[in-house]
Order: sequence, then structure tokens, then C-alpha cells
Amino acid sequence: MSEIKIKTKFGQKLYFFSLRILNQFLHFISLRRPRKFWGVVYDSVSKQPLDPVIVKLSYASGEPAQTCVTDLEGRYGFLARPGKFKVIAKKSNYLFPSQLIKKNHDGIFTDVYRGEFFQLSDESEVVAPNIPMDPQAFDWNQQAKMSIVKTYPFYKLFVRKLSAVLFWFGLVYTSLIFFIDLYFKPVNNLLFRPSFILLLVYIFVLFLNMYLPDLRLWGRIMVGRNSVMSNASLELINPLLTGITLAKTVTDQDGRFLLRANPGNYVLRVRVDGKAGELPIRIWGEGVCNLDFQIVVDK
Repeated sequence: MSEIKIKTKFGQKLYFFSLRILNQFLHFISLRRPRKFWGVVYDSVSKQPLDPVIVKLSYASGEPAQTCVTDLEGRYGFLARPGKFKVIAKKSNYLFPSQLIKKNHDGIFTDVYRGEFFQLSDESEVVAPNIPMDPQAFDWNQQAKMSIVKTYPFYKLFVRKLSAVLFWFGLVYTSLIFFIDLYFKPVNNLLFRPSFILLLVYIFVLFLNMYLPDLRLWGRIMVGRNSVMSNASLELINPLLTGITLAKTVTDQDGRFLLRANPGNYVLRVRVDGKAGELPIRIWGEGVCNLDFQIVVDK
């Protein structure tokens, strides 16, 4: 397919790669929460992700906005403009909204959604709260899936808490050693003290956390430098599975799209007005395609 030519800028790919590495480091030491690239629909008792769940985003008037289906890891997400919305989740043998989870967190998941209306006053990136659903009957599909897709929410929570404790303990300990050295040793060799160098590293990390931008959650289709392409159809294809589409979406009026997939190499197919083009891309650990793609449509 060569009716549409697709390209990305190397500078943007390098910039996003650098942001990705630094943000992952800040997530690991628990200074920064991971971005909400998607929400998770999960079993309120076992905390395991649920699929397939039909998730609908609707305006307060009842008019449907968007619909999607969760993947094997219970993930979903919507791009939305300002307005008043409600999310509805449906799955056999499960009840929504949850009657067991009463707060906006349950120890494992935060930003828990329980069926209330919410207002988006500014242009949002992704609407993706975590949604608990109460089991009402035994679900054979869910039981079979757990043998294939294994998740460890309690283990992940433990690692996150432990990394936070170690970081702040290290900062307090380093600061204490530095001031002890400062009191008992001459000031003239301050720059060569290991405690001072390590304290500077901690301070740098704290400033990095304050000022480093987050990775954005969406990609965009551009025509030229300043124009965007709305209503373009996008498909994500595994190059080893010819003819099988793994994910698809349509760009909104701002040319933005939300395209989710597991990390790996894919082919991005773009269709505009009956014409199509393809480009090999890489999905990294965050599981979303968030680059700008410039297209040229042959006439």
C-alpha cells in the first residue's frame, strides 16, 4: 500500500524515548505515579482483570459518546472533550456499580469509579478510571483466562511501597551523614565527600520529578506541519499475523487517537478517503502509540 505516505520525526522519537526512560525511573522509586494510559476493569474480590467487558462512555443526557471492549488484561480508555459524562460497564455474571467497594481506592487500585457522573472542564487526555465489578456467579471464562494471563496486584503494590521506603530512607540517611561530616570535618574538601555528591543526586532527582513532563497518552495524525486529519481510520497489525487486526480506532476532530497494544513491533495502517498506507512502528512498555504521524495522500 503506497497511496498514503506516513513518516515520523527522528527528533520526536528521541525526545519521547528520553522521557520514557526518565519517567520509568521516577515510577520505580515511587516519586511519580504511572500515567493513566488506561483504566482496568477488575474483580472486586480477587482483584484480577476482567474481559471481555463492554465499557460505554455516555453524556449526562444519555447520548452515547464512545464504546470499547476491555482486552485480556482488563484495560480500556477513552479520549473525551469537555462535558458531563458517565461510564457504564457490562459483563455476564458481574455487577456494576460495585456494592463492595465504597471508597475511591481499595488498597490495590486508586481512582476507583462507582457509576457517578463526572465533569470534564478542560480538554482531557484519557478518561480511564479503574472500575470494580462484583462477582454474582462463577465465570468459567474468567477462571480459564487466569491460567493464561497472570497478574500479581499485591506483589506490585509491595514493590511500589518498598521502593518508596528505600528512596526516602536513603535521602534521610545521606542527609544525616552529610551534616555529620560537615560538623566534624573541614569545609574545604566538601565537594569531594561521597555524602555531598550523593545528596546532590537526590536533589537532582527531586527537581527532575517536579519539572519533567509526563509522556502524553495519545498520538496524532498530521497533514503537513500544522493541519490535523480527523476521521482517519487506524489499524494496528502484527507483522507475523497477516490480515489480523489487533487494535483499531478513528482520529477525533483534533487528529488525536488512542491506540493500545502490548509492547512489541507492529504495522500501523492509516486509511483516509478510501486510500491507505502502512508504517512499521514500535509499541514500548507503556502500551500506547503516542507519536505524531505526518501523512501525504497521493492524488
